[in-house]
Formats: sequence, C-alpha cells, structure tokens
Amino acid sequence: MKYTPIALQYVLNDSIHASSGVYITQQLSTQPFILTVNHVPRIGEYLIYANFGDNSSPSQISWHRVSVLEEVAINASDFEFFDSHQFNLYPRDQYGKALSILKLSPPPTVTAAATATGSVARKSTTAIGDQVTIVSSPFNFTNSLIFHQFTTTARIVYKVYAHEHDADDVNAAGDYWLSDAAYMENMAGGAVIEKPSNADITNGSENKLVGLVLGNLRKINGDGNLMVIIPMKKIIQISPTLIPPPSTPQSNSLIKSSSSILYKTLSSTTLSKLFNLPSISTKITTLRTTPGDAKSVLPLIINASNHRTWGSCIFYKDQLLITNSHVIAPFFQKAHQSTGSINSISNRRKLYFDSTTSDNATILITNHGDSIQVTSPLDKKIIVPHPDLDLAFIQIDHRASTLLLENGYRPIAPCQHDSIAEGDSVYTQSYGLFFDPLYLQPLKSHGIINCIYRNDNGGAGAGAGAGLIIASASCFNGSSGGGLFTSANDQLVGMICSNAKVYKPLSKDDHQQQKHSSGKDTEKLTTFTFVLPVGIIDYCYQQMYQNKLKPKIKIINEDADVDDRGLVNIDSKILDLWKLKPFHKDIYIDPKPVPTLTSKAKL
Repeated sequence: MKYTPIALQYVLNDSIHASSGVYITQQLSTQPFILTVNHVPRIGEYLIYANFGDNSSPSQISWHRVSVLEEVAINASDFEFFDSHQFNLYPRDQYGKALSILKLSPPPTVTAAATATGSVARKSTTAIGDQVTIVSSPFNFTNSLIFHQFTTTARIVYKVYAHEHDADDVNAAGDYWLSDAAYMENMAGGAVIEKPSNADITNGSENKLVGLVLGNLRKINGDGNLMVIIPMKKIIQISPTLIPPPSTPQSNSLIKSSSSILYKTLSSTTLSKLFNLPSISTKITTLRTTPGDAKSVLPLIINASNHRTWGSCIFYKDQLLITNSHVIAPFFQKAHQSTGSINSISNRRKLYFDSTTSDNATILITNHGDSIQVTSPLDKKIIVPHPDLDLAFIQIDHRASTLLLENGYRPIAPCQHDSIAEGDSVYTQSYGLFFDPLYLQPLKSHGIINCIYRNDNGGAGAGAGAGLIIASASCFNGSSGGGLFTSANDQLVGMICSNAKVYKPLSKDDHQQQKHSSGKDTEKLTTFTFVLPVGIIDYCYQQMYQNKLKPKIKIINEDADVDDRGLVNIDSKILDLWKLKPFHKDIYIDPKPVPTLTSKAKL
C-alpha cells in the first residue's frame, strides 16, 4: 500500500475551504482512495476537488472532482480534557464542532498519474522525542502551485490517551500525538511520515505514512499551541473499513478472516529518548567562532532622518556587502513614514553610533566599536538592482574589506542551486529579535528547507534555477539581510528576506464578535522564512558588475516606465513569485456525465 500527499478544496456556492490529504494505492484489486481529516459541517453537500500533482505544465493546476465514500466521526470526548482547560482545537472550532475522517473516491483518470512515494504503516514505533516529516499543502488559496507538497519536520512531544489505563503502558501507541511543529492554514490531513535519515522526503521508498495532521490545539490566552496528529492505527480503530487490510498471497493453509490480522504491541521507547526531549523543533543558539562556522554576517545600522533602525548584511565578495532593499529603505523615506519590518534602536548605546544627523549606514565589526561607515554620497555606494526585488549591494573600499578579513570575516561560498533539496539541513545567521552592540553575536537557528520553487525554463540567468526558498530556520525582525547556510558545508543558500504574517484563527463565537470590531489579529510565523536564492543574487551581480553598469541607487517608483524600473532584467515570473501572485491557472475537472441510452421505437 503506497501513498502520495495531495491537496483538496471544498466548494459550496460562495463557501470554499481547503485541506491536505493522502492518495493511497494498492497493487492488487483494491481500488485507490483518498484519506483526509475533515472539520467542515455538512461536508456531503460540498463539491470536492483534489490536486494530485499530475500537472502537465507549471502554468496549469488540475483539480479533479472526487466523491465521498465514507465519513466516520471522531469521538468528541477524546478532546474533552483540552476543551475544559481553555484550549481551542482548530480548524474544528472555526466552523462548529465537526471532526471526522473522510474517505474519498478519486476519478479513474488519475490512478496512474499520481506517483506513490512510500508505504502506509498500519502500526508504528514512533515514540516521544522522535522526529517526523510532514508533507502538506498549506495556504492553498494563496498559491496552490508554490505550496503544494510543502515539507517540514517536527518532534513528537506528548501522547494523548483516550483511556486512562493506556497511559500506564509505556509501549502504548497513544490515540493522538502532539508535536511542536507550527500549524499552518490548510495543513489538516497532511501526511505524517517516518523516514530513514538518508531517505528522500518526497520519493523515498522506505518512507512510512504513520499518521495525518488533525489540527492545532491553541491556548485561549495565547500562551502557546501544539499540532495534533492522529496515528494511522487510531484511524483503523475508528473504522477498519477506512483502510482495508493488506492483501495476502493465496495459500491453502491460510485461513483468510479478519481474526487473522495481528496487531502487535509497539516496542518500548528507550530511556535515552525519554530523557533527551527537544523542547522546540527549531533551536536557537548563540553563535560562537569555531572551525566550520561561517563568519560572514554582520549587523547593519541605518541612520536616516534622525531615526535609527537595524538589520543584517552579508560579506558577499571582496569590497561588497549585500542586504535587503527594505533594510536601506529609510534612505528613501521621510522620517514619519513606516520602515516596514526594520527594527528601531533605542538610544541607550549612542557611544557606538554616529551622532550627526546626516544619513549614513554603519556596519559593526567588533563589540569594541570597530566599524565601517557608509556615508554620502550614497548613490555611489548602494545599488538596488530592481525595485521589485528585495536586494541591495553595498560597496565598501579596500581598507574596509581588509578590516573585515583581519577580524575573521570571510566572503561567502555560494552553493549550487541543483545541490540543494527539500529536507536539507540548514541554519540562519542574523541579528534578529534583539541587538546589543556590546555583545556582538548573531543568532543561529537550525531547520530544514521546506520548499524550493524552481523556474526551470531551460534558459540561463535569473529565470532559471531556484526562484524562491522557504526554510524552517527562524527569522525575526532584524534578521532581514542575514544568511541561510547549509549545515553540511556552510555554503550560502540565500539571503533572508522576511517571515510570514498570518491571521490568527478564531473560534466561531469569536468570529461573530469580531464582525463588530475593526481589523483582524495577526501573528508572525518565525519558522516560515522566505529566502532569496544565491543564484538570483549572483545573476544580478554579474549583470551589474561584469557588464560594467554604472552603480546608483534606484528609488522605488511604480509610476516609472517599465524599461527604466530596474538595472537588471528579471523574469516577471520571479517577481510575481515574490508577491505570491499566482501565475498559473486552476482548472477544475468535473466527471463527464454518463450518456443515457434511449430505446429505439419498435416498428
């Protein structure tokens, strides 16, 4: 029995919802089917469509009509403890109290189209402290192409037991698992995978489907939240018909009956796992200078219109730094205008900053005050290659570059775009969240590459290779302009641009109350980091410096002529990608009606 992660949409008049799911196939006579977790009341009234990933071109996404085979309710009392202790379960509480497992029938046209990626585990040895991989389709409506089969990792931190006596058995599988992974919109039904350390996430034949994402438990007072996973064994216990038993070879000595299926108890978890529990999936540590650590990221202080902000920058090449264009945006704006996600710096450490009112940038090198000053005329020292690309080059002189080298900084070593893949271990390095000039250490946060959108159009330049990367290594305010590096060899994968900001989920009652208030509450996903690939940065560098373009600051002006808006020509798909604008067409395919045969009149 094999599985493939898919995406689902549910349509009823003007009401539309989305989730993730798994497409399950079996080699013998058993028909393929889809499993997902449902939170929508009266789901049988909806038209349901599935994206199997069987798209003929990146400009078209096919959504195939599917039908409900079976819906089995999950016992509401399983979450009675959390319901009575100030928790909401999302997305259940957004729409009511519906919670069920859906079994769907796919159309026959896709049975051979979807590529199976691993086996379905009817039982699992997954224990507290174990790492699992989650493949889902979050933000389905934002862009169904970019976020299809989005990959993240998680640790199992707790097991929930519906019956108290099961909790006393250390070998018990648990009715539900809690994980520290960040839950994102439309992840319900996503594949929870147990995989060998060396297996490919999306195509590893040794990967095992051990559960589905059920939802998100959130403390009402905002203290925290945990992802809920329903194991495959629990799904089978709810209704054995949801997942048919595995086919067995024919044998005269074998009696085929439901009683011949053995459910073995799970193996005991080791003490080392029980007493070595990571508290969160993304660990943040203070960077120390040790062999193998990349030392290429520096703090960048912007002093514009008597207002100081900070971000990060990267030692890109000799006499050249890179950062985000939004980090140096205060040079273009008046003092009263917003500076976006850049952080304000308090005046308590004026000792280390230029006290003049003239606009300048300071790159701090040591906590003893050694620094590089970038002063007017700024148009000779800063280049923004394109107003719709969040990238800026900062030119420094030979003396400043030598000072960096003398203090242990080195220009980055770029990685090749074809040498990275989803699931690769990476880390961010930046001056995010807080900044203390007297203790000059960047934050180093570990994670994986969740998603790489590649625009392989067969050509060269910024239109080929990786166009956007998303990683689970943390990004905070102030991290902008920092670097994402490979854990294996400290090569630069790309530059940190931002994290994601999403609307907080609301219960049905809270949603009614909010209709009478202004605006919606939002929260930042710090482990959802947008990264500009180094290949695009290299392309811009080559176009500007090797083609001998005149360096100048480019003011962002949407009214400018198209030909005058950038120093470098960037594929429009890359620019749209960074605006999360869909450049594909969603095609909804309904089954063809079966023609009715009319009887011929008898003569």
